[in-house]
Amino acid sequence: MNLIKSIFGLLTLLFLQIFIFNNFLFDGYLNPYIYIAFILFLPPRSSVFYTLSLAFLIGAIVDVFEGGYGVHTAASVFIAFLKPLIFRIFRAGKNELSESSDIKQLGLLRSLAYVFKGLFLHHFILFSIENFALDNLLPLLMRSLYSSIFSFTFVLLYQLWNYRR
Repeated sequence: MNLIKSIFGLLTLLFLQIFIFNNFLFDGYLNPYIYIAFILFLPPRSSVFYTLSLAFLIGAIVDVFEGGYGVHTAASVFIAFLKPLIFRIFRAGKNELSESSDIKQLGLLRSLAYVFKGLFLHHFILFSIENFALDNLLPLLMRSLYSSIFSFTFVLLYQLWNYRR
């Protein structure tokens, strides 16, 4: 049942990303990328190989539909690689063997901070690779911040929808 629920969640996020959110572009600063939420919400005890492989697959699928030339794949794999570190920072004092990184396990504030940091890092890496330079750091940071806030809103709605079920 849990596997079916996870597959349905992944397909839902990919569908929303590919057919709805890829069509959002507001003044070049708001690009919502919600697919990364699936990687962030993978159980913390998932194997590194599984997490990195899934991140690669998810990023590659988004790249194929967006024509991203590997930027989503690279950013997704990078976040999957950093996920254990990010999770440890926000777990602080919680059970070492947490089965989940959602609101139920981390608590509302820690979960929100964890998701926002993950989204911001993902967006920053994605836009840095896209621009292939860090020369305009302030616009890069602004674009990452605005897109992260915009994405965070939709990820929060998705997480609350799952929390209620």
